[in-house]
Amino acid sequence: MRAPDAGGSRPDIITYNTFLRHYARAKGDMAAFVAPMRVIILDGLKLDAVTFTTILDMLLHTGKPGATGTLLEIMKAMGVEPSVVTYTAIIDGILREKGGVHVAGVRLNEVMYTALLAGVKRDETLGAELAGEFLQRMRERGIKANRVTKDEDL
Repeated sequence: MRAPDAGGSRPDIITYNTFLRHYARAKGDMAAFVAPMRVIILDGLKLDAVTFTTILDMLLHTGKPGATGTLLEIMKAMGVEPSVVTYTAIIDGILREKGGVHVAGVRLNEVMYTALLAGVKRDETLGAELAGEFLQRMRERGIKANRVTKDEDL
């Protein structure tokens, strides 16, 4: 994976992100996932928001506690801004946990609550109780309901 091609070039971070995404989707195979990470570090490539989001997704799939807060802190320390995709992975992880809405280091806003409530609305197995919890948190924070987050629509 690390050998240069005939022209002497090496894979870039985009190529490695593709490998990481593949291994992240391979049913949580952490050993296979770590191998390209080692090569990225050895090649001295700069991790980007996609790399971190893929790492976060892998950690959330494997149930690592505190993964979100820790990874966001590392991103901040390395000067990498979380992207919409990063926050989407966080929201997906929250929904996968069926209501574990404690995301260290991230203060949920109207857009994030809207995404959460839209996800609850689409997945009836999550139930009205979870929607009620999100709506209560919104009220406590003074976040107004919009057309997606109206009580009567959920």
